Amino acid sequence: MMRRLGLAAFGLVLVGLAGAGSRSADQPPPAYPMRTYICHRAAGPITIDGLPYEEGWRSARWSDSFGDMFFPDRPVALQTRVEAAWDDQALYVALRARDDAPWATLRQRDAALFTEEVLEVYLDENNDQRNYLEFEVNPLGAEIDLLIPYAGAQADWQKCALWNAPAWKTAVHIEPPLTVGDRTIPGSWTVEMAFPWAIFAEARHRPPHPDDVWRIQFYRIERPDRSRPNEFVGTAWSPTPTFHAPKYFGAIRFVM
Repeated sequence: MMRRLGLAAFGLVLVGLAGAGSRSADQPPPAYPMRTYICHRAAGPITIDGLPYEEGWRSARWSDSFGDMFFPDRPVALQTRVEAAWDDQALYVALRARDDAPWATLRQRDAALFTEEVLEVYLDENNDQRNYLEFEVNPLGAEIDLLIPYAGAQADWQKCALWNAPAWKTAVHIEPPLTVGDRTIPGSWTVEMAFPWAIFAEARHRPPHPDDVWRIQFYRIERPDRSRPNEFVGTAWSPTPTFHAPKYFGAIRFVM
């Protein structure tokens, strides 16, 4: 069954983008409620091709929209959604980001993809906030996978990137904007991933048992002006004040 994520699902908001920054001193600290994603067993086989439309994805549900990490009250112009499913072989994740012109220049494995535009998944399979895993894919399909021993260790990211996830699979699909009659349909880019259970060495059960809960987070780095790559919009699925803060990760609960 073919499924498409339309404008309503993206929660399209026509506002301008702005660079990330810190909140002013007179603003109270925001609350960071933890979101939970209910991950259903896949309805059938899933092929990693960047097109999460096959029957296996039928049981999955698109997540709530992402929020601005640094300005939680600011509407996000370019929305991102995620869906996930699982079976005896792997955890499957698809992230779809609305963007008419996604860009990147880095193509090599384990490059500093986070310095450009990227979609990210963080996983902590035993909820201890240590030895959590980070996975990134950019619009060119370049990948980086990292083992972060503790919050703050990402400062030595090249050492963290020496770890490689066994049999991790990814694919990217870019959907250009379309004009249908007098209506413009925005473009998007999608990253589809498969995480074999062998990756998660510290999980209590592999594959998970029904109602097992892991910690998970999804991020997007959007750099709207290629001439000023240091200015970016950081968005996250579960509210958080920053990257690499595992205590603010959301949760994923596995169900049949």
